[in-house]
Amino acid sequence: MLNFSRPHFIKKIITAFLMYQLMTTSAQANSWLEELNINSFISIDATYTNNDINIESSSKESREYDSKKISFENSLLGTQLNYQVSENLNAFIQGALYYDESGEPETSIDWAYLSYDFGNDLTARAGKLQIPFLKGTELRKIGFSRLWARPLIPSNGASGFNDFTGVELLKSIAYHDNNFTFQLSLGKPEHGLSMVDGQKMVLLSVGYQQYNFHLRTAIAQNKYAVYSNDNVLINDNSHIRMGSIEAEYTLRNVIGNIGYSTSRSDNTPDDSMQYISIAYQLDTLSPYFFAARKNQFFTHVIPARNANATSPPIPPPNVSPRDGDSDTYNFALGLKWSFSDQHILKAQIENVKIRDKTRISSGIITNEGNVLSLLIEGVF
Repeated sequence: MLNFSRPHFIKKIITAFLMYQLMTTSAQANSWLEELNINSFISIDATYTNNDINIESSSKESREYDSKKISFENSLLGTQLNYQVSENLNAFIQGALYYDESGEPETSIDWAYLSYDFGNDLTARAGKLQIPFLKGTELRKIGFSRLWARPLIPSNGASGFNDFTGVELLKSIAYHDNNFTFQLSLGKPEHGLSMVDGQKMVLLSVGYQQYNFHLRTAIAQNKYAVYSNDNVLINDNSHIRMGSIEAEYTLRNVIGNIGYSTSRSDNTPDDSMQYISIAYQLDTLSPYFFAARKNQFFTHVIPARNANATSPPIPPPNVSPRDGDSDTYNFALGLKWSFSDQHILKAQIENVKIRDKTRISSGIITNEGNVLSLLIEGVF
C-alpha cells in the first residue's frame, strides 16, 4: 500500500521513473528527446490600486497592493515538461517562477506525476496533483487559459487546500451527444497554512458536456490536524467537507459562467463563494463582466495547554479572537484581446470591498479599493 504521508513519496516516483528510463534507453543518445515536449507560459501583470487592498493572484498567495503605485508582482513564468516514456506511460512536471507575499522571487513545482493510459478512456495518475475544486484551482497560474485578469477563486484554493500527493483515476464516457468525466482522488492534501497539517483526502469530481454546455461538480472530505500559532496542538482529528458546482453556457456570442462552493470544517473557518460572469465574443475581442462574493465564518478555538489544565489559557492582552463573518465582494469590467494564437492582452478595472465582522471588540473593519490591471499573457 502506498504511504502518502511520507515526505519522500514524490522523490521515489521520480527516482523510479529515472531508473526505468535508464534501463530502456536506446542506443541513439538523442532519441529520448523526440519524446520530450516543453511548453511555457507567461503573465506580465501591471496593477494599480487607489487604496491599500488585498486581491487574488495567479499564485497561491494573495497580493497586498500599496495605494497609488504600479506593481508587477503578480507576473510569473512557468514551464511544463511532458515525456512519453512508452506508449501508455507518461511523465509530467509543471513549475513556475513568481513573487511571494513579501515580493521576493519564489519557485514552485505544482504538478509532478506519472500517468498510465489503460485504454477505453481510463487513465491513472500518481504523484503531486492539484485539487480539482472549481476549475481555477488547476489552472490558476496559467492566465492564458482564463477570461479574467485573475482567478475568481480565493487564493487559498479549496478552503486552504491547494494540492495533494496521491493517486487518482480518470474515466470518460461518451453516449450519443453526452460526454461524462469522472475523477476519483485519494491522498494526502497540502494546506496553505503551516498550522494545518493535512492527513487524508477523498474526492470525487463529475463533469458533463453537451455541445455548448458544460457542468462540473466536486465533493471532498479531508482529515487534518490543527495547531495554534505557537505550535500547540488544537485537534489532530479535524475534518472538512467541501463541495463545488460550476457551469458554462455559450449562446451564439454570449458566454456565461456561474459557480458556487462551500465547506464545513472543524477548528478552521467555514467558507463559501459565488461568482457569475458574462462575456461577449467579437472575433478577437471579448468584453466581460463578473461579480463574486467570498465568505469566511470564524469560530474561535482555544487549545488546552496540557491534559491536567483546569481552565483554558488566557489569550494575550490586546488580542481579540476572531468570531463571525468576513466577506469580500468583487465587481469587474474587462476586455480580452487575442491579438495572436499564442498571446492575449487583458485590461480590467475592479472594485474590491472587504467587510470584516470577526473583531467585534474593534468594531466592523471595512476596506474598499479600485484596481486597474493591464496584462500580456502567452504560451510558447
